[in-house]
Amino acid sequence: MELTELLSSRWYDEVDLNTRKTEAILARCAASVAMYKNTPKTGSSIGRELGKDHSTISHYLNVVHPQAMQQKLKGYPVMYLEACKLVREDEEANRSMTLTSLFKRLEQLKNEAKALQQVIDEVTEL
Repeated sequence: MELTELLSSRWYDEVDLNTRKTEAILARCAASVAMYKNTPKTGSSIGRELGKDHSTISHYLNVVHPQAMQQKLKGYPVMYLEACKLVREDEEANRSMTLTSLFKRLEQLKNEAKALQQVIDEVTEL
């Protein structure tokens, strides 16, 4: 499956890949920053995989990522740390990690984060 198909059909409920919904931005950011920090890929090559400009990747690195980590937005730190773990494992195994495979794992994490948030909400209601 192509990255754009995965993002539009699975991650964002069939909305445009270029959506500005917070969840979409955070998912793209987590995967992009993990790839940038843990592989020799450049911002330009990562941007090409996402259909974005290198400046978008730079914005993720310098603005979105730090804010999302600090504010713990929508399970972002968990998604990012897991993305980093997957990228590092892949690099150690000397395979080529693609954003598509990373997004598949992030999809699983998104579902886990929703389940955990429901538990937290239930506990706080008591």
